[in-house]
Amino acid sequence: MNSKEIYLIISNEVDPTLPFGEAIRATTAAATNFKKAYELALSMGNISLPKLGYKSALSYVTSHYALQLEDKVGTGKITIVLIKKW
Repeated sequence: MNSKEIYLIISNEVDPTLPFGEAIRATTAAATNFKKAYELALSMGNISLPKLGYKSALSYVTSHYALQLEDKVGTGKITIVLIKKW
């Protein structure tokens, strides 16, 4: 990863009772490396059995810049995006 890139984690679970800014803050996170992004995504998305393991997810994000990570058994979904840092 280039030092001018960062991983953005975006949850699909939005609380409509929160004000706009708080809702965005509660459903997004950023990480400087993929390992931390993957761990945050699993935690934020309540994903216990991801459809893609760490290495497969890393390979996918490296080539496609974005990934929607899903749980095998539940409804948990979360997005990891590789973005530029300015």
